[in-house]
Amino acid sequence: MLVLRQEQLNAFRKYKEKAFIQNASAFLAKKFPDKSPIHTIDLESIIKKGILKAESYEIKTETGILSFLIFMFLWSYDFDINPHYQWCIPTLTDKKLSEKEKIEYLNAHI
Repeated sequence: MLVLRQEQLNAFRKYKEKAFIQNASAFLAKKFPDKSPIHTIDLESIIKKGILKAESYEIKTETGILSFLIFMFLWSYDFDINPHYQWCIPTLTDKKLSEKEKIEYLNAHI
């Protein structure tokens, strides 16, 4: 039986996160050229913050996080706390809703 040590799992997670950030950066820069920061480091920083925000709302899959990032680029980097988008806050914070339900609700308002 194969047994992975914690440091091996952590290394794998870091690799997966780095790959996701690179893929998301390329996608968002192509999809939203006018809203993408000039510097890759800035874009990666925005994505890392978006990942943390999404996870705080129990949005944890790559698909869900990418959707959350798209909402950030469509509406506002801080749409989840911006009073202009207050309609989305009850959905994001509703513990009864699944990740899929939250994303579907927000998608319906694009």
